[in-house]
Amino acid sequence: MKTPLRTILSVAAAFTLFCMHADVYKGLTFSLSDESTVTIPLSSSVEGEIQGDQIVFSDGTNSYSVEAAKISSVKLDKDNSSAVGEIEATNTPVVSGRTICFSNLPVGSVITVCTVDGRIVRTLDAFGDVVLSLEDCADGIYLVNVNKTTIKIALK
Repeated sequence: MKTPLRTILSVAAAFTLFCMHADVYKGLTFSLSDESTVTIPLSSSVEGEIQGDQIVFSDGTNSYSVEAAKISSVKLDKDNSSAVGEIEATNTPVVSGRTICFSNLPVGSVITVCTVDGRIVRTLDAFGDVVLSLEDCADGIYLVNVNKTTIKIALK
């Protein structure tokens, strides 16, 4: 099975954000298509690589593996103790293809993805920086709402 390119890009984006702000993030959480989650504790010694259809992270002592095809979203978990005095961003989502990146979401945020006729296709409790993949959604127009901000996206 080939690893979906968008999944690889989502993980790479999340890992890049971690590397840029390693002092702020404490974990990388994968939400899977079976509604389970895998959380990988992050430190400056964590390395990631793709091995076949698996994304593997290791810190030299522990190893974590996630099947790329089952990843529905990736979220970086913030260490809130280091966020004192941090200036909160406007939380405007950034869309790139079928991936949406959210920044500085406060604890208790809920991301909702709906079709234009109001059918909810995904709901995700979120905080911090979140990378949401819509790879498994059919082509069409969707409304994405988080914290009083709604964007309309077209998936092709």
